[in-house]
Amino acid sequence: MSTPDGRHHVVIVGGGFAGLGCAQQLAEHEDVDVTLIDRNNFHQFQPLLYQVATSLLAPSDIANSLREVFAAQENVDVKLAEISVVDPATRTVTAVDGGKWTGDALVLAAGSQPNFFNTPGAAEHAFPLYSLDDATELRSRILGVLEQVDRNPALVERGALNFVIVGGGR
Repeated sequence: MSTPDGRHHVVIVGGGFAGLGCAQQLAEHEDVDVTLIDRNNFHQFQPLLYQVATSLLAPSDIANSLREVFAAQENVDVKLAEISVVDPATRTVTAVDGGKWTGDALVLAAGSQPNFFNTPGAAEHAFPLYSLDDATELRSRILGVLEQVDRNPALVERGALNFVIVGGGR
């Protein structure tokens, strides 16, 4: 809630593009305190996840520490937590570990989840590409397949180097 000196407190859940942008805009206002909460301590540049998956970039090339982003803004406090309960009526969020944050305003920018659009077999067999963990897992799988083919070239004839992309947008 508002502090005794009249400052407003905004709690933002999510350090992706929306949450980061909101926190950056609010940080410019001296009468606003921001608590930015994310389950990761970094912001990932999601459009380049495919370059991490294909070994063109390292994960650290597309991830920036949220604390470093706001190091110069004393009115932004970054918290590492996974939110499990949201109470819009009281503008309170509760973390899995029991931590609670309440503000004058609550911004929910928690991101998205993979959607396979009912493509048969995709949810069970595909590698989603929504996070750094997804990208590094896919990269490991691709490199593993390449190593297997290097040891046994006959795998190429059996389709080991065939990759199917489901989705990809417009």
